[in-house]
Amino acid sequence: MTGGGVKCWGYNSDGQLGDGTTSDRYVPVDVCSTGTGADCASGDPLTGADAITLGTDAEHTCALTTTGGVKCWGRNEEGQLGGGCVDDMCTTPVDVLFPPPSTATPTPTPTATAMPTSTPTPTATATPVFAEEHVSESVDAGGTVTTDTESDGATASDPVETWVTSPAAGTVSIDETAMSGSPPPGFQFLGQDVTITAPAATVADPLIVRFRIDSSLIPPGENEETIEVFKNGAQVPACTGAPGTASPDPCVSERTLLPDSDVEITILTSTASVWNFGTLLADTDGDGCADVEELAQTNDGLPPLLPGETGGFDPNAWYDFYDVPVPANPDPTPNGTKNQAIAMDDVGAVLPQVPLDCSWPP
Repeated sequence: MTGGGVKCWGYNSDGQLGDGTTSDRYVPVDVCSTGTGADCASGDPLTGADAITLGTDAEHTCALTTTGGVKCWGRNEEGQLGGGCVDDMCTTPVDVLFPPPSTATPTPTPTATAMPTSTPTPTATATPVFAEEHVSESVDAGGTVTTDTESDGATASDPVETWVTSPAAGTVSIDETAMSGSPPPGFQFLGQDVTITAPAATVADPLIVRFRIDSSLIPPGENEETIEVFKNGAQVPACTGAPGTASPDPCVSERTLLPDSDVEITILTSTASVWNFGTLLADTDGDGCADVEELAQTNDGLPPLLPGETGGFDPNAWYDFYDVPVPANPDPTPNGTKNQAIAMDDVGAVLPQVPLDCSWPP
């Protein structure tokens, strides 16, 4: 208003009109510095240059003054009037109480002294350590026990989850622990050992074991079709019998890629034991022997691989047993300055008779 006064009107249940009352006003009334009522009886309105800006909500009102202060009036149950009112409401303006400015002298910042920089020591890459889980429960026939007690599926920190459904009543135990065994030749194991104990089942009415493997555990290029399951170190084949039967026993009945890229594999088995998961190691030359197996065979007193060789059978390599199916008594007689330890005429006779052997010595 001209002259710096403030007038308010309307709903006034919490004194938000500032006239010292809680009466609703249908025409503008003065906000009172002192006194009450429509004409600030026995007091003075908020006039002059006191108020220049207003801010309001439904239950209280504030004004910014030219001296840099703030005055508020109305409801105060949550302290919204700023400390100048100690009641649930103040029907005339009160000062908002601001803390005094700090007079502390800033502490000078000391000048940093250059220190010699040490060369960091390389840290060896740690082997991942995953959360171990142990559950044991008694179930009725058809009951299920799971390590996924968190109901969050497999995760990067807990990458293997297991569900076991038993056709017979009894106690089912599942232990997910650090790997303790070695994978079969040509494979690498992933994740953890899963040790299961459960009531005996049958081929016709087997245990149903469901494994979920987190995507963080799956090597690049591998998927639900290439991950293998091992029971007591033996690879588990696909089920080929009637649906729902463990034929062969055990067998993989289902492989599923989940929406979050995790893999779920279901096993049918009449007995429970130690289970692992793995993938084939890389076989660059496609000869059935993993690269790491071939490269590992360059020691043991043999000459090193020739330039350009990556392992595998090579008729020009020195005494090359790598990948060659060998008889019980191989012929080590050289057929020239460079040859394989099996004479060339032996190889043809051996190939259809002896399984592939990637080891050295044979």
